[in-house]
Amino acid sequence: MNRTATYAREAGNGVLNFYIHDLAASFRIEIEGSFSGKGVTQVEQSWLTASSVIGNRALVIVLGNVANMDAAGRALLRRWHEDGAQFVAKSPLGNQLIGSITGQPVTSGMEAAKDDGRAWLRASGLRLLPLLLLLFPVTAIAGNS
Repeated sequence: MNRTATYAREAGNGVLNFYIHDLAASFRIEIEGSFSGKGVTQVEQSWLTASSVIGNRALVIVLGNVANMDAAGRALLRRWHEDGAQFVAKSPLGNQLIGSITGQPVTSGMEAAKDDGRAWLRASGLRLLPLLLLLFPVTAIAGNS
């Protein structure tokens, strides 16, 4: 199951775009633009409607290029945090907003992907070293002195 819905809403101070990804392991909401006013209400209503089918899947909130956020937007993010949602920041402002809501430093989505890749490479490289030495033995040549 991989369904995506895209919504655009004219908010008080600009346009809100949000994307809902109904995935097998998670339910993800991506937010970009002006997260304020009626736009917050529309995102919340979409989430409430979907919550009956989310089940045990993780709720992942992705903040992209958020132009502004009002008290209602912050309150909804706080509620999701209290309910155990995971957060991903795709912009410096998103990173700051999530950090202010959760009280914890946040790694951006791109930085997390890079870190995960390097950590896997370091760990697998160390585990594969003995196998590589068996497959490609090192030959030492002794010289006469």
